[in-house]
Amino acid sequence: MNFLKYIVLSFCLLGIVSVASASGYKPAKIYMFGFATSLNDSTVFFTDIQAVNAYVENNRTRFLVGRETYAYQLREYIEKATSIVRPMCVVLYADTEKRAIKKYLALQNKLTKKGKQKYNINNVSSPSFTFKPFIPELTTETNIQVVNKSKDTKKKKAVSK
Repeated sequence: MNFLKYIVLSFCLLGIVSVASASGYKPAKIYMFGFATSLNDSTVFFTDIQAVNAYVENNRTRFLVGRETYAYQLREYIEKATSIVRPMCVVLYADTEKRAIKKYLALQNKLTKKGKQKYNINNVSSPSFTFKPFIPELTTETNIQVVNKSKDTKKKKAVSK
């Protein structure tokens, strides 16, 4: 009977460890490009497709971690390089270069051939703008810091009483 308890306990612990290791982020090489426009103007900016070593969520969605920081990098570049104030920036990415090219061409075709309005398309070349990798904070470190802070506040409360 004791042996059966140890086997069940070991399987439970093994399940918990495998679930904990499956969550989080994992590094991946992705292909991304940016799209920027001003809603007040008919000018559109496209960056080249760039290979970036980034982090994606380690689950079935594979969502890009820090996606908004890549959009802000493009926004800052467009604001400095042109007179457009607060452009709307979108970053699209794919796991393979072939999929990224497919998304790039689909978006360009929507704006040039199928669009009712004519847009002035400007390309932002790779030498003038490159995406800088975003490194996320580790969740375990932030959890440890939160736990340590809560212990410190409990000690301070105990001392002040």
